[in-house]
Amino acid sequence: MQLAGEGEVYRRVFDDGRVLICRDEGAPYDNLLHVYLQDRDGEIVDALEAGALMADGIFRVVGEDCHTIDFTYFLNHETYRLEIRKTGRPVALPFLPFGFRYKRRFARHFLTVKISPVTAKKKNEYDKRSTGVAGTCSTHTI
Repeated sequence: MQLAGEGEVYRRVFDDGRVLICRDEGAPYDNLLHVYLQDRDGEIVDALEAGALMADGIFRVVGEDCHTIDFTYFLNHETYRLEIRKTGRPVALPFLPFGFRYKRRFARHFLTVKISPVTAKKKNEYDKRSTGVAGTCSTHTI
């Protein structure tokens, strides 16, 4: 199946022939990120999307390894981790971060999204710089 209608922002081919494709609509507001996993025959085996009303979204990869991709999308300083599994599993109640949803709700899912540990690390480093103490955050009122 050929994917059309959205601009491709990322493509990754795995050793087993599967292909991960990330596309967005290129809109300045209400932009949606579409993530597709295709099998070696080109059939979509899982798909999810990210978006929120009047939210800007710019897809940027910040790290990757064999089966995970750390990326930013919303301009909210969060880093997300996309995990790509070799085998799908049913998810009755998907616990995805705000703004993410599966395109097929009752299906076996090979993809999942979580808040990345990179986000926690960035927040902890920010706390250290701003206060000199890890794990605390000071606020200043003017």
